[in-house]
Amino acid sequence: MEIFQMVTTFGLWLLVIPFCVGIIPAVALGEKRKAPSTVFLTGWILMLALFQVCAVPCVLLRKTLTDLDFMYTVMLGLLSMIGVIIVAIELTRKNVTDCFAFSNTKNSSKEEWLTWSLFAVLFVFQMVMAVIYMTPDGDDAYYVTHAVMADEFDSMYVMEPYTGVVGVLDQRHVLAPFPMFIALLARKSGLHAAAVAHTILPLVLIPLTYLTFYKLGKAFWKKEEKKLSVYMVLIAMVQMFGGSSVYTNETFFLTRTWQGKSLLANLILPMALYILFMICKKTERGKRIPKGSVSGWYILLFLVNMTGALASSLGLLLLLILEGGFLLLIALRNRHPWVVFAGVGSALPCFLFILLYVLL
Repeated sequence: MEIFQMVTTFGLWLLVIPFCVGIIPAVALGEKRKAPSTVFLTGWILMLALFQVCAVPCVLLRKTLTDLDFMYTVMLGLLSMIGVIIVAIELTRKNVTDCFAFSNTKNSSKEEWLTWSLFAVLFVFQMVMAVIYMTPDGDDAYYVTHAVMADEFDSMYVMEPYTGVVGVLDQRHVLAPFPMFIALLARKSGLHAAAVAHTILPLVLIPLTYLTFYKLGKAFWKKEEKKLSVYMVLIAMVQMFGGSSVYTNETFFLTRTWQGKSLLANLILPMALYILFMICKKTERGKRIPKGSVSGWYILLFLVNMTGALASSLGLLLLLILEGGFLLLIALRNRHPWVVFAGVGSALPCFLFILLYVLL
């Protein structure tokens, strides 16, 4: 019974709900046919951004994990229902192939099949090693312990993780409460929070990272997709052999996947880069910009920034620098000054949580 509870919980929360929720931002992007990969990826971004919106007020008001669980589950359930209703309405007007864009592999060459097979081997190897091998890390004594205490004592950031003594609110880390997301999954599944962090989360965060690089590569080589498989193999190789020190993002990606810093470096920053590249393409100089075709990408950028706040408060400075510099270049290159001003709206979570960090 416990195994059934864990399987159904993780299947629902890590696969089904993100896909249902992802329909909403996918529709906002204005694409006629939604790629399932885009739906799943944007669903995770929206789900994590919503958790940030729910978690920070609960932590600052000293609410319990049970209160956060109830609030988050209700809001996520409503968004999931909206996503299901949207798909149901669309399917009454058109068939599945007109609603979703599935990849066509019929014209793939033998070389492409070979390189994709090589990538699949590298990908599966990384997933297996992430599950069967546990890499100890000193930060687990702080971040994972916070998740364990939140699940066991139904409190958030009011206990000292090294000693267990109840003290003042940990104001340095409350604005990036990703450990509370781990605690929430542990509470719902009945699995220990440390096992959720070390074993379960890599099974979803590693594919999400590669999915982000896949979308980025597809945007780069839209007319030369034969290069995409080689690009993905190179990315996988870099991730495997990029651990030249304990500080590289590749090291964080495979050995500290469950930490917010790893989430920021390997998922949030590449996702922000992908969105900025799409904004650049959509606002190309001399190209007609359909109404509403760009606004959805700014909304998605807003959600990415909110997710970045969940991962790391100080990491928001990196997002501001990346987005500010990139949008300024887009404005100069495409001669659309409004691109920068629209970006300010998308960066509001960065400004808000940096201000809160300074005030706290």
